Amino acid sequence: MTTEPTRPPVADLRMPVELTRRAERKPAPPRRRLWALLAALGLVLVIAEGIWLSKDFWLGQPAVRMALTPVLDRAGYTLERPRLRDAWGVSGLNLSAEAGTGDRVWHLDAVLVNRTAILQPWPVLEVTLRDWQGRLAGRRQLAPAEYLPAGLPADLGPDALVASDRPLRIRVSVQLPLREDGRAAPVEHAEMRPLP
Repeated sequence: MTTEPTRPPVADLRMPVELTRRAERKPAPPRRRLWALLAALGLVLVIAEGIWLSKDFWLGQPAVRMALTPVLDRAGYTLERPRLRDAWGVSGLNLSAEAGTGDRVWHLDAVLVNRTAILQPWPVLEVTLRDWQGRLAGRRQLAPAEYLPAGLPADLGPDALVASDRPLRIRVSVQLPLREDGRAAPVEHAEMRPLP
């Protein structure tokens, strides 16, 4: 009778097993960290510069001004007022000569209105008179104290900040110099332009 060789139990089988560890993450080299820090700093600077260059836009937003004003007031600072182009509108311009002055004194009646959503100081107005060929007959710049009507309440005075819902009718007078022939230059039309 032949005997079959006996197999050793499975538990007794010892196979060489080699366990490998997962590769550990090496810390980023110091140079890579430095570049990441510089890139983050550059991004912050670009964002800050973008905000600074567009500050007139941001300061022209009522919600931004309402949020910043109390904070800056507590810190003892005042919020800079942006210079907005086309903040003021002139409508209903009417040109008339004063009787008995030989067309030397002209009156311009107009309505001045703040077209922005934030309070604005009164503008300096530039009044230009031209003849029928478009040649300059006279030009004058007027500060608010020179064109605002007398008897206005304090909230509409020359140093006031004016809301957009407060249109004001104004009258500006311009006296033209006499020419060599003793007459004033003829005037055909006028322009009134608020300066920023």
